[in-house]
Amino acid sequence: MFLLFALLACVTCPEGQVRDPLGNCLESYQPAGSPEEALERLPDCTSSSGDGALEIDGACADGACAGMTWSEANAALGETGSCDTVASDASELYCVWRDEAIAMFFSDGDYDGVPDPESRSTGLFVDEGYPGRTVDGLGPGESMRCFLDVLGQPPDEDIGWDVEGDAWYLVELYYGELGLFVNDYSWDGPSDGRADGLSLFGAR
Repeated sequence: MFLLFALLACVTCPEGQVRDPLGNCLESYQPAGSPEEALERLPDCTSSSGDGALEIDGACADGACAGMTWSEANAALGETGSCDTVASDASELYCVWRDEAIAMFFSDGDYDGVPDPESRSTGLFVDEGYPGRTVDGLGPGESMRCFLDVLGQPPDEDIGWDVEGDAWYLVELYYGELGLFVNDYSWDGPSDGRADGLSLFGAR
C-alpha cells in the first residue's frame, strides 16, 4: 500500500491540471472574476453515457427511491443501512448504505433508533463515493458543466455562488421541476468545479 501511494505521489500532471487522490490528472478549476467567467472555466464534461443506476426523475439510486419506507429501501439495496440520530432533532434519523454513498432521512417517533415502519423518506442523497450514473452520464464527481450541458442552465436565482475575495466559484445548481440539487461544497479548499453530492426529491 505504501508503494502504491509513493507511486501516486510521483505522478506529474500537465500544466493546468491537478492530481486527485487516485493519481488521475484532472483539469483544474481556476478562480474567476465574475459569474460568467466561472461558468466558462468549469472543467470540460467528458461523460456522455452511464449505467442508468441513478435516476433523477424518480429520485432513485440502485433501485432505492425517495418516498420508500425503511424496509423498502433495505430490500431495494440488498442490505440493511445504518442510522444515526440527527443532532438538531432526535426524532429524525439519518440512514446510510453503500459505505455512506447513499443516504435518506426517516422519522423515529418512538426514539428507538429505528425508522418508524410507516415513515417515508422525502429525499435521497448520493455523494462522491457513489459510482452510479444516469443514462446521460450525470453523477457525483462529474463536472458541473455536465449538468448544464444535459439539463440546461437554471434561472439565476437557482444558481449558488461562493465568493472568496474577487474569486467566484459555482457551488450549487437547483433544478426545481426535477427536484434536484447539485452541489460542489469543497470543505477543505476552493471548489473544484465537480459535483460533490446530489440531493434528489423527484420530478414534480
